[in-house]
Amino acid sequence: MKRFLVLMVVLVGFGAWGAVTTFPAVENMARSTLTAELTGSAVAIAVADGSVFPAAGAFYVVVFTNPSAGYEVVLCDSVAGNTITVNASGRGAQGTSAATWASGAYVQQSWTAGEVEGIYAAINAIEGGTNELAGVDLPDDGRLLFGDGDDIQMGWDGTYLELLDADDNVFLELADAGGAGTFRLVDSLSVGAEDGTRGTLRALGGATSSGGRLLIDNAADSDSTINQWSLESISGVLKVSMDATPLTTWTDSTGAVAFPYGSVTVGTYDSVRGTLTLYANSSTSSPGIVFDVPPNYDATTNAYRLTTGSGDFQIANQASALTSWDDVTGDVTFETDLVQGVNSRNRMRNLWIPASEFVSLAGTPALSSVSMGTGGRFAEWSMDPASDEDVSALVALSDYDGGAIKVKLVWAASSGNVVWNVICGSIAEGEAAAGSTVNAVTDTAASATLFNFAYLTFTPDVATDLDLLISIIVRRDADNGSDTLATDAYFFGVLIYY
Repeated sequence: MKRFLVLMVVLVGFGAWGAVTTFPAVENMARSTLTAELTGSAVAIAVADGSVFPAAGAFYVVVFTNPSAGYEVVLCDSVAGNTITVNASGRGAQGTSAATWASGAYVQQSWTAGEVEGIYAAINAIEGGTNELAGVDLPDDGRLLFGDGDDIQMGWDGTYLELLDADDNVFLELADAGGAGTFRLVDSLSVGAEDGTRGTLRALGGATSSGGRLLIDNAADSDSTINQWSLESISGVLKVSMDATPLTTWTDSTGAVAFPYGSVTVGTYDSVRGTLTLYANSSTSSPGIVFDVPPNYDATTNAYRLTTGSGDFQIANQASALTSWDDVTGDVTFETDLVQGVNSRNRMRNLWIPASEFVSLAGTPALSSVSMGTGGRFAEWSMDPASDEDVSALVALSDYDGGAIKVKLVWAASSGNVVWNVICGSIAEGEAAAGSTVNAVTDTAASATLFNFAYLTFTPDVATDLDLLISIIVRRDADNGSDTLATDAYFFGVLIYY
């Protein structure tokens, strides 16, 4: 019964693509009489009451005096008042003959054989596949039902064309957004058959795009611009992107995978261990991970590699192995010197030289001791404010491997600025002590019971030395205009970093 009702709605309301069937207008009990003679060629029919006939659309009438004595079927275009306008070829329709009818003859809208045959033809055309339905004009929330138990329903909710199951659950929506159709699968999409036959899901590029794209969006902001993931193929590269920014790319010619942003995580946040496995291919016996730095990204310049091959694991630069682990013996080989520690030269050492290790060199500095608050009493050199005074010491730096040496000078005074000079020089066998460039710093004292630190840097004139011997001269540059302290300054020693 449901199928029959749908078919009748289609026939009466919609017609068909291609040959569209138009059915005549009808009215119940539409019958009147002629008020003037109707000749055989007349195209206007004068009736006593034109209001009983269809107000719009073409329709058929039958003219007769006595049905058994004959009748004429006439196709009419319209009615205005009490005058019916006949179609140009409407007289003698459906196999009847045009005749002259006297005033008083009956004019009646009747169910004719031609109308029934038109319905039959339309039905047969649909059943035989000659015509396709032109379209279904459903109201909002209207439904088309398929299957004996309404297994699948098609409906329109005012915004989307929907496919629903028998329980009214929506599983597919189709919207027309500015001429670009958009599908939304509410649940999931399966490609292929349940028997394991492989299916193919394709995203093809268009006239303005060189590759297809699949978008994965957040339902809360499904505007395809915010928090949107995409999978697309462009010019031979498959990209995973977030808001149009590529995060991962695969190159089809080399198979290379790139992560332009972020990091790769193996395992889960609940501490379940993950495994990242690298396999060699037919052209290499050493799979590896390459660490590169901008702007090169060519895996050859300023690049480092973790690689394995021929029974060992290696850390290598772009040219050769730097460190190797033998997988049988466990031996570790360092291709260059092993250096421990951290700083700009990969290690840091320090050496404290107290005031008591210095001797007077120029002027009349005095070596004594002074209390610094409640923390103790320490040896110090008192440096005069009237003239320059120098103290010096000889220091050995073991395992010096080159680079700058930093000096922290420890001193105290009541209040004011003091200009300190540190003069250092390296000493080799057969050489006398000789100072190098004067390194000067102006520092400000806060209190006689508070330590102050003044920092200076110098570079010895030798590259490396296992036991570097240097001379250090500490001077108060009292006659420098920037030295404003009018009392003695107390020098406690230097801390050397190398």
